[in-house]
Amino acid sequence: MGRSKAGKLNPAGDKNVVEAFSMMLKGGGAISECYGKYFRLAAGSNRYMIAVKTLGSVLAAGGAPEAAQAAEAHLASIARANDECFGDRTECWGAATERLRGARPDLAGVAAGTPFAALLSHDNFGCIPDEVAKACLESLKAAKDCETIAACLDIGRELKKYESHISGETPTMAFITRMKASTYCPFAGIRPLDLKAIAIEGSDDTKRLILRLLAKFVELSKNMVDDLSIPEVSSREFADIVRSAMERLKRDRALKSCHGALNLILRSLDQFETGFKTKYYKSFEITGDPSAVVQEFLGDVATSLGDKSEGNLPRQFRILMARLNKGGGAPAPFAGSKKVAAPAAGEEAAAAEEGEAASSEGSPSDSGAAGPAGSGAAGPAGSASG
Repeated sequence: MGRSKAGKLNPAGDKNVVEAFSMMLKGGGAISECYGKYFRLAAGSNRYMIAVKTLGSVLAAGGAPEAAQAAEAHLASIARANDECFGDRTECWGAATERLRGARPDLAGVAAGTPFAALLSHDNFGCIPDEVAKACLESLKAAKDCETIAACLDIGRELKKYESHISGETPTMAFITRMKASTYCPFAGIRPLDLKAIAIEGSDDTKRLILRLLAKFVELSKNMVDDLSIPEVSSREFADIVRSAMERLKRDRALKSCHGALNLILRSLDQFETGFKTKYYKSFEITGDPSAVVQEFLGDVATSLGDKSEGNLPRQFRILMARLNKGGGAPAPFAGSKKVAAPAAGEEAAAAEEGEAASSEGSPSDSGAAGPAGSGAAGPAGSASG
């Protein structure tokens, strides 16, 4: 199992889902996913600088020249950091775009100058040379460590505890005047600023503008946190790995009686792709365990049966999950799971006997089920382009 030139896993031959998931989650990331994350961070950094510049103007007009000068100095500092992280480094993405365009005949009709983002739907990054892909991934790493990003996050953490006063229906600076400290400055880089003095002595216009800016800094910080939490891996590649594992289990004679559950999992992979970034990836973030991703998904599929389950599907899931816990091409995610009951004593062995008996009688097809590799139904890993 290895990565393609674009930092992309090829799961077609993977025998261990946890290992494959671990490589993807802890590896360098997929260039297709890193592109969007990099430029979202760049946009957030620019918005933060605009807000700081506006703050300086408000302070200057409000009779706080020293604080205004400090805001200008802070802006100059983070602007230099921004240029280092999002200036020259951006060129590598341009190089990736041109290499992609030049290597793909099907892109010949795409207008020159089309941004890289517009080419992502073609899902083929193997033509991008290793050195270009590496430069792109390194540019994202530098962006996440950028001083501008850190400053935005710091102000957000400080102001979050006062968000109800800043962003509520009736914003007010009363929370500052009630502080025991004689001064208050939420900006580490603008220390001469004293919001308590402004809250007590400033004009109504100055206080109104300051409150708007504080609310803006809270918003920018929240957006930055969301952008940083975006997975740098492809949900489609994850779905391909799960598909490959389920197809292998369908070929296991001992699990012949569990094809209903396996087919249901295969038919639910769209749900996995859709919810990957918003739900299933968070399981990994919380636990640090790659198997938690598929645990959450398969648990959802099993519990979605509710009281409307067909035939013996609940039993099939219990047997299948007991098998998954022991290995066999998939992770062991269900040990101690509260979502699915453990199989009854001897249930798994009985299923194996049923599977052997069914095998000796032939291999009837599953009506309406996801077909085997290459059947045109739910294909094997790697069947999706890219």
